Amino acid sequence: MTATTSESPPKFHHFTVCLVPPEREERIWQILTRARTELRDAGFYRWPPHVNLLYPFCDPYVATNDPSDRAVIDSDILRRLEAACRRVEPFQVQLNQFGTFGGSNRGVLWLDPSSSSERTDADNASIKEVPIMRLQRLLEEQYPFCNEQRLVGEDGGFKPHMTLSHFASRSEAQAAQNMLSSTAWWPKDDSLQFWVEEIYLMHRQGDVGGGQFKRIASLPLGENRITQIMEGPFQQMPTEEYEWVKEARKIMKRERNRRGRHRRSRGCRSPSPRVLDTPKSIAAKRAERKAKRESLEQIQ
Repeated sequence: MTATTSESPPKFHHFTVCLVPPEREERIWQILTRARTELRDAGFYRWPPHVNLLYPFCDPYVATNDPSDRAVIDSDILRRLEAACRRVEPFQVQLNQFGTFGGSNRGVLWLDPSSSSERTDADNASIKEVPIMRLQRLLEEQYPFCNEQRLVGEDGGFKPHMTLSHFASRSEAQAAQNMLSSTAWWPKDDSLQFWVEEIYLMHRQGDVGGGQFKRIASLPLGENRITQIMEGPFQQMPTEEYEWVKEARKIMKRERNRRGRHRRSRGCRSPSPRVLDTPKSIAAKRAERKAKRESLEQIQ
């Protein structure tokens, strides 16, 4: 699939293609849930523990005359996602290393979903690879305009990460890492590992109750497996947005607004002659501001 800016459909922060630990891995879910709770993760209700592969993503639903009818998924979108997934066999992920993003005004603590495997090429030669990197690359080849996750990494490349929580600065995220790794209940071995046999197309609706992400489709890895269309959250997800989650989201929003004001004050310059906006430029500026707000609020 080739795409240009003019041909690319719009992308939305309420659609994602991502990796989530299997529901059968109850111990892993329990440990990640406890960590996110103690770290007061503002995305605790909205997101399951996940690794975004294509996010934001385009609307996968088929447009109908009835706005309330959103039950039909575009078969071409499923076909393209399936084409990428068929080329990657199930692989094992280990969550045994921490990482942080950010700086003086923003921090993120995350787990590195490390993975490795071997496959043979056309000449039957053995090739070592990182399957999660290969999976993301193949997915992005199908949707080259959905390249935000490849641009998240500080080196300009895809950096798979499972967010645990957000903080006011990177130093706070690093302090949280030290605290978490020193607790008695956090695993000190390689036991936080699981097999990835499928990834998910997911969607959240609005901000009512935090707008929890729910599965739309389960996309299996490897050949000769069938995509499952589904509706609903993961069974380990909370059924309500706790008060501490609401408060954490308010705090994160205040910090984001504060950083925005700080950047604007630092960027003050002598007034220049005003150029009148056209309706087209006004619409473009509004769309840009909305995209930035959504990106800052939703990034995981």
